[in-house]
Amino acid sequence: MPNKVTANVRAMAGQYGPEVLERLAWLALNGESHAVQVAAGKEILDRAYGKAKQVTEIEGGPAPVYQVVIS
Repeated sequence: MPNKVTANVRAMAGQYGPEVLERLAWLALNGESHAVQVAAGKEILDRAYGKAKQVTEIEGGPAPVYQVVIS
């Protein structure tokens, strides 16, 4: 459960959400570099669908072992 300070900061930051999302969308489509476009698009997708799961292969056993990291 967030404390009072965290709740206040979230409330203040939340008021910028729609404007920031619009700016991210603009950057994803019109950013001056490919890196900017990809970064903005990734931020939008992470918030819309959640961050992608990462699978890491760990070697050393008779068969590969996979570790799934969910963030």
